[in-house]
Amino acid sequence: MSEAMAAATREVGAEIDRSRFGGLQLTVLVLCFLVAAFDGLDAQIIAFAAPALLPDLGLRDDQLGIIFSAATAGMAVGAVIFGPAGDRLGRKRVMVAMVALFGLCTLATVLATGFYDLLLIRFVTGIGMGGALPNAVTLVSEYSPQRHRRLAVSIMYMGFAVGGIIGGAAARQLLEIHGWESIFYLGGALPLGLLLLLLPLQPESLQYLVKRHPDRRERIIQLLYRVNPEARYGGDERFVLADAAVETRLANLFTDGRARNTLMLWIAFFINLLVLFFLMYWTPTLLVALGFAYKQAISLVIVFNVGGVFGALALAWMSNRWDPKRVLASFFAVGALSAVGVGLSTGNLPLMMALALLMGLTAGGAQVGLYPMATQVYPTAIRVSGVGCAQAWGRVGSIIGPLLGGALVAAGLGFRENYLLFGLPLFIAAGAIAAMRVSDAGTPPATGDIDPAALPGAPDSRPGS
Repeated sequence: MSEAMAAATREVGAEIDRSRFGGLQLTVLVLCFLVAAFDGLDAQIIAFAAPALLPDLGLRDDQLGIIFSAATAGMAVGAVIFGPAGDRLGRKRVMVAMVALFGLCTLATVLATGFYDLLLIRFVTGIGMGGALPNAVTLVSEYSPQRHRRLAVSIMYMGFAVGGIIGGAAARQLLEIHGWESIFYLGGALPLGLLLLLLPLQPESLQYLVKRHPDRRERIIQLLYRVNPEARYGGDERFVLADAAVETRLANLFTDGRARNTLMLWIAFFINLLVLFFLMYWTPTLLVALGFAYKQAISLVIVFNVGGVFGALALAWMSNRWDPKRVLASFFAVGALSAVGVGLSTGNLPLMMALALLMGLTAGGAQVGLYPMATQVYPTAIRVSGVGCAQAWGRVGSIIGPLLGGALVAAGLGFRENYLLFGLPLFIAAGAIAAMRVSDAGTPPATGDIDPAALPGAPDSRPGS
């Protein structure tokens, strides 16, 4: 390659890494944060409506568990199908379509008259939610300079918990006065309204444009100037992507001493999402059945979500100062103790709320902390596969948790027994993290920069793939 040609070649990722976190990056982060927030709202909205929905539609407890799991199963399907679709059709295009899908389906929930139509609606809603998040996280990671990428993605993912806070606050005000349908109207209107911002303001991924539409040079240069106003382009540049990490066989997750870490990660992901999705979906219904006022039941879920927001920040701050493995294991252990404490403190509402906050800080924060830990134990060539498989086990847990909860409730177990049964497994997750072998804890392995695709929610939509 001649010097002239070499000088005219620009690698898009490197151009972004040289930029500041400016206005365009902030716009992308805010818009994708809102996508995650309304995704979280519509994921949790069924839990807030459940105490009123259960008798109104004549549902049994075991049927309610199936409906809860329908959305999580749909999320898994959506991530598998529409995460990679963003690579072919465009991150923005697919994300916008998925936001429209879960917004419309949330509105359609008010038309449900029984078990089967509600089951179908929630499954399709889940497809939209599952398809939106991988594309949102990819857009944030691709527009963020490497030095800000982890923080930007973590902030975006806090939107999911913020959505739970919004949904809980709205349910407290609307449901008893206007009925359970009112919160589904809100849950559908917000993402559909967000489309009015996404369509004109959300830029398409630069990596996608360079790979799929290299002829759109003017648009690429225009976006690069918005990323870095100080850059200079002469008009004859050839824009390229860095070579993607080569994926190897999944069997390599178990070779060269990696089997132990792989199995421990799978256990931690599975248990934590099993527990979190049970708590997210069943807590309001169980508390109302125990005799608590509806607003008190919703307040506990709100407090848990508030804890999850601050827990992710606290875990990131502590992991930069102490051994991340010990910090994460401690979060799981404290999460187990606080969950058990919530179950045992039903006679003391202030204590139960305080323990719910602690449970959100630790068990909720630990979910975000699992992803950096997963990226640390695999070399670049299999990092995406490693994180993707671990997250897949988490999705299995998120489906089983609500189903198992429904079976236990139908068998006569109440709030206290369920919190004890679902809280204690977090000790196993703590032990799994503590048993991992992580060299030079606190620093990424010396096998290359962390692939944005290996960050939370993006194993199915790798930048530039």
